[in-house]
Amino acid sequence: MLNYTVLLHLIMGILVSVIVINAYIKSGFKRIGFLVTFGSMGLYSFALSLPLLISPTNLSLAAWGYVVGISFIIVVFVWAVKTAPISIIGITNRWVTTLYSVLIIGGILSVILHIIGISDPTITVEGFVIWNANLQGAWILAILSMLIALVWSFSYYKSAGLLSNRGNRLKTYVLAFDGFAWAVAAVLYFPAQTELPIIGAFVLMIGSLLATSVIFLTLQFVRKTSIPE
Repeated sequence: MLNYTVLLHLIMGILVSVIVINAYIKSGFKRIGFLVTFGSMGLYSFALSLPLLISPTNLSLAAWGYVVGISFIIVVFVWAVKTAPISIIGITNRWVTTLYSVLIIGGILSVILHIIGISDPTITVEGFVIWNANLQGAWILAILSMLIALVWSFSYYKSAGLLSNRGNRLKTYVLAFDGFAWAVAAVLYFPAQTELPIIGAFVLMIGSLLATSVIFLTLQFVRKTSIPE
């Protein structure tokens, strides 16, 4: 039976890899923050999919893969703050320090709770994985993810309006949309106990990543073809 969670996380991992590798190369290998932020998100997707792809019946391995995956989300938290233009929405250095503290302490607490309450996931007859994660840890992760994703979204939305180049403005708006989609998806996915919120989260995440990939690659192609011989 096809495992949709494995398939969709693999798709997410591949899409993120395409976006981040392309952006990193085109930046002249300078966008370290972008690489680490999106790269960690890709590693999260692979950690949730590869254990079940390699050993579909080893649910204990899948459970530990989930713990490893959410550990990468903590890395995403930290580097998202470094990458997003958060000063544009009035977040001063003092508040940045507070934000880092909340994200790191809350993230570590969430991982600890997940480890303490680790249990084998359930694979439904429809082919989705219910992770059966520690509910307190899952809600902490969901709320922190929503917080940083909304900060990311609002920061890029505000900065997009200041850009004169239409291509750069469009890419920045897409990054803002990504943040909003991830905020909603996190609240749906991490504490999910049924299939419906998981499906909704995947629709949001994959939709935003597809939009990002198409727009980034299309603008890159347009720039190439518009350069005179």
